[in-house]
This record gives sequence, C-alpha cells and structure tokens, in this order.
Amino acid sequence: MSDFIAAGTETLATTLYWSFAILSQKPDVQSRIVAELDIWKFKNPLGGVPYFHQDRDEFPYAICVQKEIMQFRLVLNFGLPHMASEDVVVNDYFIPKGAVLISSMAAMHENPDVYDDPEVFKPERFMMNTKRMGAAANAKIEDRDHFGFGWGRRICPGIHLAEMELFNFCVCFFPKFKIEHEIGSHGNPIYVDLNCSEELGVTNKPVPCKFRITSHNL
Repeated sequence: MSDFIAAGTETLATTLYWSFAILSQKPDVQSRIVAELDIWKFKNPLGGVPYFHQDRDEFPYAICVQKEIMQFRLVLNFGLPHMASEDVVVNDYFIPKGAVLISSMAAMHENPDVYDDPEVFKPERFMMNTKRMGAAANAKIEDRDHFGFGWGRRICPGIHLAEMELFNFCVCFFPKFKIEHEIGSHGNPIYVDLNCSEELGVTNKPVPCKFRITSHNL
C-alpha cells in the first residue's frame, strides 16, 4: 500500500510542478481557464465549487490544458515492464516469448506522427478529444491521445483519482490566483527553462525555480 501511495503522490506533485513552470509563462492560457470558470459561476449563481463527475464537461479548455501539460512534459520517461506472452514480429523485429519489454513513453509523446509540433505547447490539439483520461488510455492504440499512464493490465490504477485531483486543483486555484514568473533584483523577468529537467529517481522534474502566486484581487 505504501508503494501505491508514494507512487501516486510523487507523480501528481511533479505534474503540478510542471504545471506551475509551464503556466507561469502562459498568462493567456490561464485567462482562458478563468473565462470557463466565470461562465460556470454565471450559470451557478448559488456559488460552490465545480464537481468533477457533474461539471467536468463544462471545462473543455481546462481539460485540454491538463492533457497538454502531461504530453508536453511527461513526468515518467519509461513505463512499467511488460512480458511478451508469445513470439511476435513487429516491424520486422522478432520478439521472443518471455522477452521483457520496456516502453519509452517520452519518445511516444515526442512522435510528430502522433502529435503535430510535439515541442510546442498547444492545448487546442486535444479539443476534439476531451474524454476522460481513463477512457482515452483504454482506447484502441490509434485512438489514444496520451500514454503517460501506461496501458494494458499494468495501466496505472490511480488514473481516475489523478485526473480528479488535477481537475479539483484547477477549479479551486485559478478562480483566486494566477501564476507568474519570478522577477529579478533589477526588475527583469526570470523564466524557467522548460527544456531542462532534473531526473530524480524515476521522475523528471523542472530545474529548481521560483514562481509568484498573485491574487486576482490585487
């Protein structure tokens, strides 16, 4: 049980870390998320907080942003090992029964045949496919829009919880705050280098950096 908790906590925290690093340079993206939240609040004058199972479809752009963050900077480079249950030939490569297979999820997310301009942050790429991550991860391989949770019988069991927690963070944080880049001693902006990361254990984290969290009321 401790392995499950540790694995889920580490990957979710790192995903949020990347979210802050990326969105600190994307004020326009944050504004569009807030616009969706404003529309929801207008439709729900009694207030409250959007619920994942009830209100998720009201936030298509926010969902696209969540998916794009995990596509743009994947937390894990490699998936869990699988074993070939029988001899198989794939693209002229012979894989014998019993061979251990380790996938490069990072390479899959950087494949230009799957993602147009994979090194460009474009949440709109997912606008035609905002279905839940669990459903997307279990779809046919040609219909899948991400691979970060693995696949098959060894798919991440926490995929539904992870998506719900990311949604809850989004709808609770962005109505009140915005993420901004650090300001240097001379008033110069200091941006996080999104092309650099630290490989600590099995996860890829942004290099150490600082952000400014500013209230919308200021």
